[in-house]
Amino acid sequence: MHSSPTTPAPYSTFPGTEGLSTFNAGLSAASPNAFDGRNILLTGATGLIGGELLKAIIERYNPNAIYTLARGRHNATPESRVVTRLAHCTKSIPESLQVIEGELTTANCGLNPQVYKTICDTTEVILHCAADTSFLDGAGVLEANIESVRNILEMAKQCAKMPLFVYVSTAANVGQVQSRTICESDDAETEHHNEYTQSKGMAEALVRASGLPYLILRPSIVLSAGITDQTFAKSILWCAPLFTLFNALPMNADSRIDVIPVSYVTDSIIELLNQPSLEHDCYYISAGAHNCTLAGEVVRLVKEFYAIDCPKALVHPDKWTGADYKQYVKNSDQRKAFFALRYYFPFINMDVAYSNERLKQQLKDRMPALPPLSSYLAPLLQQIPVSLSLAEAARP
Repeated sequence: MHSSPTTPAPYSTFPGTEGLSTFNAGLSAASPNAFDGRNILLTGATGLIGGELLKAIIERYNPNAIYTLARGRHNATPESRVVTRLAHCTKSIPESLQVIEGELTTANCGLNPQVYKTICDTTEVILHCAADTSFLDGAGVLEANIESVRNILEMAKQCAKMPLFVYVSTAANVGQVQSRTICESDDAETEHHNEYTQSKGMAEALVRASGLPYLILRPSIVLSAGITDQTFAKSILWCAPLFTLFNALPMNADSRIDVIPVSYVTDSIIELLNQPSLEHDCYYISAGAHNCTLAGEVVRLVKEFYAIDCPKALVHPDKWTGADYKQYVKNSDQRKAFFALRYYFPFINMDVAYSNERLKQQLKDRMPALPPLSSYLAPLLQQIPVSLSLAEAARP
């Protein structure tokens, strides 16, 4: 593995500038898939989806070069962070993987001119998975996510071969919708629950206006099933152990929650990119209307794991009153936990499913299997003690 990029040989099989369908039509006997022999730029390699996607590409394919941009953090170099993220990879880390220190929110992604030029001269596919996923408003999430997309798009436009730009967005960028099954063609709302979902919608608009061949992918709620990493486990599920602190919570038991494991996301992305042609430029990667998990079922599984009969009641949020708060939120731990959960209650109670019919029609018999939440929730909860959830709830 190199710390700076070399210059790979050109590939005549790359389709050029005619768009997404042409990229897929470029798959041939010499390059039978989207990854073998190609030069790939991947962001978010230390994150959940980006890290698993990188691992899957390494394990299954032989790209000519994989450029990954990463930051150093807490005395760890970019290279060591990526290597750590690739723990348990079934293949040794290849020489084609080139970890490059960069900062997506700055001009030229923080790269020196020679490195920037080399990446632009050779890159054929860009997989942009990096994002700030914080639900806290005012944390700079909107600016960070918009600037990173803007800078990566600018890099793509400088590439010698017009690259396919694959943007990993989020299904929740539809905004404050309620009690609906959403399709890719539905109009998004202008009001959002937080800056994260708003930033994803705005970034999609930048991608569509870029003039580049692009593919937008919208995963729903992604859990780190199969990964032993407390950081990833708690990133979404840190709130679940807090349910056991209360006798009642403002939750709609019949609200659908569209939750999926990360392996389903990465397998779907790979299968889409390996299709001979694509019917659409945007796909939900989701459980779909018929395979969502109900909020009441999530609470049942949490109670079953902890062997605690709390909460005893789920009160529909429309009926939750100040008197209920006073009755059920009494001590300091409960107040801290409830204050933190207020960011998640809107998503729990949305009762929204994201249709995966477009994905199923595209992939047909290549559609990845979707395991039920009950088959993988317990190992994830095992990584998140209640004390850790309380610590997360107390964070600003």
